[in-house]
Amino acid sequence: SSDVCSSDLIQHAFAVDATRLAETAAWKGKESCNTIIWTYPFPESNAVGIETKHCLVKSFFASVKHWPSFKADGTIVIGLKSCTTTARHINKDEDYQLKQWQVLDAAKEEGFHQVSDFGPVYPFWRATHVCGRALFKEKDRQKVTIKFYAFKADME
Repeated sequence: SSDVCSSDLIQHAFAVDATRLAETAAWKGKESCNTIIWTYPFPESNAVGIETKHCLVKSFFASVKHWPSFKADGTIVIGLKSCTTTARHINKDEDYQLKQWQVLDAAKEEGFHQVSDFGPVYPFWRATHVCGRALFKEKDRQKVTIKFYAFKADME
């Protein structure tokens, strides 16, 4: 029997620019990558304009589309900040970031469509601050949820 938890089946990479996969993501698998998960994207510049955020997500979809290691019928999963209740604001719309950043439009512009979603959930992990804004402050840990959205390429 084969070991389904084999490290050969799951690859992770942290020093990857999601908007430049072909240049920064080395794929060592024998078969094409069938799933890409990107949780809590945010512009490295910390720019808060909607156009900047939309362009970031659109660049990501374009990057996946042009990455030769991505399987044609593969799945993209994006985890976005969902409902929040913090000292600064209350937002009950679990899809507010999906709508505000116009993620569905960005996906469509690059030939992808949403196939499912999951959540919102309280993550058991806390996003690290590598660049851009942190997902949330420690005091807000149990107030911020993540909703995951799955996308597939439009098949012609």
